[in-house]
Amino acid sequence: MAFDLATTPVLETVRRVSAYLDEVTGCSRALDLQAREPGMHERQTSLTLFHARSVPTIDLETYLARIAKYCPCQSEVFLGLIVYMQQMIDR
Repeated sequence: MAFDLATTPVLETVRRVSAYLDEVTGCSRALDLQAREPGMHERQTSLTLFHARSVPTIDLETYLARIAKYCPCQSEVFLGLIVYMQQMIDR
C-alpha cells in the first residue's frame, strides 16, 4: 500500500510511525538482551534521558495519538520524528 503524505490522515501516519518505532525499539531490546546472555562479557550501560524507571502504562500509538489530538500538527511532524529517532539510534 502506497503512502501519500498529502492525502493520508494524521492518525494513519501516527499508526505507521508508532509501528515503525515499536519495531525499532524491539530490535534494540533484542540486541540488549543478546548482549546480556551468560558467557558474554559484561557490557557497561549508561543511563540517558530516554531511560525510565518503569515501563509506561500507555503504548506508543496511544501516546502519539494524544499528541496529535491535543497539539494538532501535520503528518510531516511525525515523519520528522522518525528521522530524528533514527539519527539518535545511529549514534
